[in-house]
Amino acid sequence: MRDLSTMELTEIQGGNLAGRLLTIAGNVITTIYGIIDLTQLVVQKGEAPDYDNVNEMGDFK
Repeated sequence: MRDLSTMELTEIQGGNLAGRLLTIAGNVITTIYGIIDLTQLVVQKGEAPDYDNVNEMGDFK
């Protein structure tokens, strides 16, 4: 088994660093999209139901 040269070690470490940065970037993007989806889920779009038109059973008239 041979020893790795300094240049080879630098290349290996640089590759690992690039991979880590890509992973971190992917996690950040996924988190941002998750927050956007949750926000859209919580914030209702359009008209809210008119609760004046509900009878005692909870059905719309």
